[in-house]
Amino acid sequence: MSVTGAPLSWQVSVYLEPDVVGRRVRRGRIVPVLATLSSPGAYRAKKTWSIEPFPMTYAQVPVTGREPGVLLDVDDLARPFDATPFPSAALTDDEIADVVLLLRTSANAVARAEATANPPRLSRDVQPWPILRMTLRNHTDVDILLLNPSTGRGGQSALIRRVSGKWTIVELRAWGSNPS
Repeated sequence: MSVTGAPLSWQVSVYLEPDVVGRRVRRGRIVPVLATLSSPGAYRAKKTWSIEPFPMTYAQVPVTGREPGVLLDVDDLARPFDATPFPSAALTDDEIADVVLLLRTSANAVARAEATANPPRLSRDVQPWPILRMTLRNHTDVDILLLNPSTGRGGQSALIRRVSGKWTIVELRAWGSNPS
């Protein structure tokens, strides 16, 4: 929220309606807005919001059989995620959908049952958590951050690599504030 001595602020990411609705992926803009708070508990007080000058984009891979714009809760696997590309590198819609499908199928029923284990096995099992961010590292590697919905802080990172046209999970580990 803030650093000691710095003003208190609240940043919110506003996901606009999609600009592009493809066969497998929807893409749109994220508008980051920021408000200065008068005190740590002033979230409900009237505030002035300003638009941050950091353009971002999202991608969303809908869950089969559901309306794409309907999200059930904060841990809905169909929620949109930050897919802001670097100027020289972006994933195609099919690449995004294929990576998301790999993660969703890897978080199978066994992993879903074990995700409630204390602690979850973050270096071994793909967790059934929503994607927070997808970033193309280079022409073969994609970094994924999954958000732990029970804490809202931290989660699991995954390194996905394309080898001979096929995506493979190379590494899983914890990130942020997670149980050990």
